[in-house]
Amino acid sequence: MKVNWFLFKRVTRALWFLPALFSAFALLVLAAAYFSNIFFPEPINPDRLPITVSQEAVESILSIVAASMLTVAVFALSTLVSLLANASHTGSPRAVPLIVEDRRAQTSISVFLGAFLFSIVGLSGCPARFTARAAASSCSVPPSLSCWRSSSPSSGGSGRSP
Repeated sequence: MKVNWFLFKRVTRALWFLPALFSAFALLVLAAAYFSNIFFPEPINPDRLPITVSQEAVESILSIVAASMLTVAVFALSTLVSLLANASHTGSPRAVPLIVEDRRAQTSISVFLGAFLFSIVGLSGCPARFTARAAASSCSVPPSLSCWRSSSPSSGGSGRSP
């Protein structure tokens, strides 16, 4: 029991854990949008939705988020590497593991990397052009689900994207 708990704590303290969690969440959101088309096959009239966002706007927002989060993550990682190099040369041997396992630094870098990965997964899901039903069935999740057709089914479209 103690070995499993030790391994769990070690894995959750790793720098890659939170970005991987964000990426898994992004894939779950994308899968929810895809499967909502299967479970709710009838299209929704976009006029009934409180807000509609075009696919181009969502792709633009996600590409801006991806570029900015990549920039901030690279800056934060370079600062951390510089700090680690400085601590390894001038500090005690116990200083480096303390810096590496600092939860606040890990969380900030992980949030930047996770937001970058989430926007990349969202951008890769946008060309699938989910219908309005997929986006409306999960309206409280991030904008990667808003990749629907801008034309309503009542205007001659079938409600499904080609």
